[in-house]
Amino acid sequence: MALVIAWLAENRIVANLLMVAILVSGMVAVKNTRQEIFPEISPDRVTVESLYRGSTPEEVEGAVCIPIEEALVGVQGIETIASRADPARCSVRVEVRSGYNVDRVFDEIKESVGRIDRFPDAAEEPVVERVRSLFQVISVIVSADTDTVTLVALGERVRDEVTSLPGVSLAKLQGVPAREIAIEVPEGALRRWRLTFDEIADAIRNFSLDLPGGSIIADSREIFLRTKAQAYTEEEYGNVPLRSNSDGTKVYLRDVATIVDGLEEVGVSATLDGRPAVVVRVYRIGDQAAVDVSEAVRAYVGSQASVLPEGVSITTSSDEAQQLRSRIDLLVSNGLEGLLLVFVVVAHV
Repeated sequence: MALVIAWLAENRIVANLLMVAILVSGMVAVKNTRQEIFPEISPDRVTVESLYRGSTPEEVEGAVCIPIEEALVGVQGIETIASRADPARCSVRVEVRSGYNVDRVFDEIKESVGRIDRFPDAAEEPVVERVRSLFQVISVIVSADTDTVTLVALGERVRDEVTSLPGVSLAKLQGVPAREIAIEVPEGALRRWRLTFDEIADAIRNFSLDLPGGSIIADSREIFLRTKAQAYTEEEYGNVPLRSNSDGTKVYLRDVATIVDGLEEVGVSATLDGRPAVVVRVYRIGDQAAVDVSEAVRAYVGSQASVLPEGVSITTSSDEAQQLRSRIDLLVSNGLEGLLLVFVVVAHV
């Protein structure tokens, strides 16, 4: 080591070039280093979910959950399988055994579930997803003295605009009631049209659903057929046929019932300064930098102050990137102080 130091002392150009190379490589490394508030940890977990509309938990368990569990028994690397049957929904959670490649196990689970051919016709195709941790960066709060429907619409607009910002991929709306389609059938309408509640319920169940239609193999390709008839809006539910008359006319749900496309009557759970509010939570995913996401959202909120309708306020909250900024500033400050101390010591040698 002494010989190397003596040689560098005699060859100052080489020493200076080496110092410049170290500084440049350090700056490049800092620029390309992922900036995280906390280390990213991906849980070793896979979920399988399927909808079976109009069914009871017992029917969901026997027709959907059990076939999925049986299909997963032969997959290597699974630690535990836990399923839950709710009305119209089956959720299966799979824990991957430590030491196994989660991506490989995920692919095998997807293939095994895809081979199941004994689901009911009314059951939707299962969705297989790998559970990933989400890291919230910042929240956007929209508040106004208005009705819930208008406030939720404002929140949805802000969420969509935030996710369209460069460098932002995921934002979720929180603090709002779930969307709800209410179908109200007066007793007088039932007598006038000679219908029963069961007939109306059966018509909605039979005509408002997605059905698999099998597959066709052609030109070495397999084409899957599926009928998409699930109703989601007031107009689509209104077009559900209830009866075909002998003269060729039809009675539709809109002729008998009052259909309301709205929200659950639970009120808004979030408030800001005493006013109803909705919260848009913005997340960092993948290689996105928390500081970049925060700066993009803050710039957007600043530009919206003069654009939103009168009486509507928008602000940011829970900016986790501030903690990251303070740590970066502390690191830079300590580095500069250390560099100054080294310079002082070397200058007095």
